[in-house]
Amino acid sequence: MGYQEFPWDRGNSRSMDKLRSLFLPVLTGKSVLDVGCNTGFFCGWAAFQKAAHVRGIDVDRNAIETARIYFPECSFTCGDWESISDRTYDVVLCLSAIHYARDFETFVHFLMRHVASNGLLVLELGIARGDTAALVPVERQITSSISDTRLFPTMPMLRQVLDRYAFKFIGKSVPQAGDPTPRHVIHVQHKKPCAVLLLGPHYSGKSSLVSEIIAPNLTRISGDTFFGRVAAGQIYVEESLAALIHYLPGSTLLNCAAIMTKICQKGLLPTLVNAISQQVNKSDFVFDAYIPADYHAVAVGLFEEQGFFVVQVSSMSCHQYSWILERADSSSHDRYQRYLEKKFHIDEEAYLHANPDVAAAVAAGKIPSGAWHYLYFGRKEKRRLT
Repeated sequence: MGYQEFPWDRGNSRSMDKLRSLFLPVLTGKSVLDVGCNTGFFCGWAAFQKAAHVRGIDVDRNAIETARIYFPECSFTCGDWESISDRTYDVVLCLSAIHYARDFETFVHFLMRHVASNGLLVLELGIARGDTAALVPVERQITSSISDTRLFPTMPMLRQVLDRYAFKFIGKSVPQAGDPTPRHVIHVQHKKPCAVLLLGPHYSGKSSLVSEIIAPNLTRISGDTFFGRVAAGQIYVEESLAALIHYLPGSTLLNCAAIMTKICQKGLLPTLVNAISQQVNKSDFVFDAYIPADYHAVAVGLFEEQGFFVVQVSSMSCHQYSWILERADSSSHDRYQRYLEKKFHIDEEAYLHANPDVAAAVAAGKIPSGAWHYLYFGRKEKRRLT
């Protein structure tokens, strides 16, 4: 059994479920690097999405040879991570691989050197329990007879290493058999200096806003975090509101923009504003959340009714990263699954009938099946399917 899972090859990693949990942007026209690519499942996804250039690298020679068979349209290199060239990529993937690095912090910075200035690093990694910045040794049971011990960062350690970058916790990934450390998905980008422009007229509250906004004890309410705590049952809100705040099917991901849009459309923005006001208890706060533009004035009015002096900082522009915000929908994942199912599908009985030598090898137990032979040899030998 391999590591990555394909329709024709069971693996001990739920690759399609992991793909859904990564919350990747649309990769059309982008350059993609998968560090620790194994047999190329995620490189295949990038190629399926018509990425301009896809490269995978792994130290496992057998995995790389298999990846080349599965996805000849991609470029694969067998080697250590240090052998990666100096070019940068729009998207760099490092999935369930960073615990093999000799130096966690050095390797994160190494990966970011290969991320383009407006690019994205997608990390999927285990995060160990702990309240201090540390790398915690964790024993893993790889198979019934093989175990190893790897170092996993605590959350404080991860935040310390990523402090020089802009990063966002996406959510939990799928659990890995034999590995007790919960895995999470983090998106990382290069941080850029921030310029906050307050350009209003005299006596519009600019100076007051600056003095308040730099206060060290200023409360911040993140819409994503608020929705996440509601979905996890950590914050109680009215049932009508809670009914709209739920995870995407089969995952622990929240489409917060879609949730907020539904809240506004169903007239529940007053309920949300009331719930947020209860959280801050009439103190100064910053609300960081997406609200559809048509409802900005409504939101301002609702917070004013709650007794707040409202300052709306607008308008934010994120055109440099706009492509990262475009997500593949679930139907794209389903199409990739069907594509993989068809990619190497053959009629077993017809193939063996057309190739008696292969049938004899299967009968003698020398190879597992005609489909296996076709995948690894038959296509290159231009064997008849019927």
